[in-house]
Amino acid sequence: MKRLIDLHIHLDGSLPYETVHKLMQQAGMPVKTDAELYPLLSVPEDCRDLNEYLEKFDFPLQLMQSAGNIEQIVYDLLTVQRAEGLVYTEIRFAPQFHCQKGLTQAAVVEAAVAGLRRFEKEQYSCTCAETAPELHAGLILCAMRGAGNEEANLESVRVAAKYLGKGVVALDLAGAEALFPTRDFEDVFALARELEVPFTIHAGEADGPDSIRTALAFGAHRIGHGVRALEDAALVEELAEKLNQRGCPNVVVADLARCDMAEAVADAFRYSKLVLATTTYNATIFPHMQNFIDCVRSRKNPIAPVEVGCSTNTLCCLQNIARELGRPVHWDPATLSFNGDKEAESHRLYWYEYRNPYKLPYCNK
Repeated sequence: MKRLIDLHIHLDGSLPYETVHKLMQQAGMPVKTDAELYPLLSVPEDCRDLNEYLEKFDFPLQLMQSAGNIEQIVYDLLTVQRAEGLVYTEIRFAPQFHCQKGLTQAAVVEAAVAGLRRFEKEQYSCTCAETAPELHAGLILCAMRGAGNEEANLESVRVAAKYLGKGVVALDLAGAEALFPTRDFEDVFALARELEVPFTIHAGEADGPDSIRTALAFGAHRIGHGVRALEDAALVEELAEKLNQRGCPNVVVADLARCDMAEAVADAFRYSKLVLATTTYNATIFPHMQNFIDCVRSRKNPIAPVEVGCSTNTLCCLQNIARELGRPVHWDPATLSFNGDKEAESHRLYWYEYRNPYKLPYCNK
C-alpha cells in the first residue's frame, strides 16, 4: 500500500464528483453527467495560463456557501484521500470566498474543522479501514491576491490565529501571482508574524524568482510551486541550503521534467533516503515523477530512455534558446552543437556542470 503525503491541495479544486452530484441535487440544480461536469471542474489540455486555470474554481464555489456543504466536502475529500493511501494531508482554502451567503470567515473555518473532526472520528468505520493507513490532516487558510480585499485578508490572518492548533496549521497566499505580486502583501505577513501564525506562500509559479525571494524575506516556511526558481541558479542553491540547515544534508536538486531521467534514476541509488516533491495530476502523482518512482523500484528503464528523451528535449530546448536569445540558431544534429555559436553554446539550456561522474561527451568545458 502506498503511503503518500499531500502538502498542497485546494479544497475548492478537489471536490469529488460524487459529492458534486449530491450537493447539486440537494440544491435543486439541473442534473449533469460526469462528462458535462468535467469542463466546469477541470482545465483543458491546452490550458493557456494560470488565470484560465483559476477560472475552474468558480463553479465549485457555488456549492460551498453553507456550513453544511463545507463540512460535507471536507469529510468526503478526506475519505477519498485515505482510500488513495495518504497518511497526511494539508487542505487549503480561502475563507473569504465562502461568505457570499452570510457566513463569516470564522464560521467557514468552524465548518471545515467540523468535517475534519467527523472524519477523524469515523475513518475507522469506512470501507477502506482494514487496508488504508490512518490519515492525519490539517487546514491551511489562504489570503488571496486581488484588489479591494485587504481587510478580508487581514481577517483571514486573525481567524488562522484563532484556530491555530485546533485544525488549522498555517496561512497561505494564493491567486493570480503575475497580476498581484507578492511584494504587495507585506502587511498580511507582518500581522501573521505578530500573531505567530506560520505561513507558506504561492510564489515562483506565474511570477519569476524575485517572487520567491520576497516570500523568503517575509519569513515563509514553505514555498508553493516555486518552479521558476530554476531560472536562478543562486536561488536554487539558497533553497537547497535552507533544507540543509533544517536537517537535510546532501540535498541534490533534479528537475525530473527536464533532466536526463536515466541519470536521475541511477543517482537515486547513491542515497539511503529520498524526499520527492511533485505536482499532482488528476488527483495522482505527476507522470514524470510516477515513472521515476516506478523505475527506482523496478530498476527498469524509464518510459523515455536517454536516447529517446534527448531528441524530444532537444527540440524544446532549441526553441527556448532561440526565443531567449531573440534570434535564430543553427543546430547540427550530427555533432549536437551550434557549430561555433559561442553565445548559444553558453546558454544554460545547452550546457551545465554535471555532478561526477556524469559528463557530456560533446562539451569540453
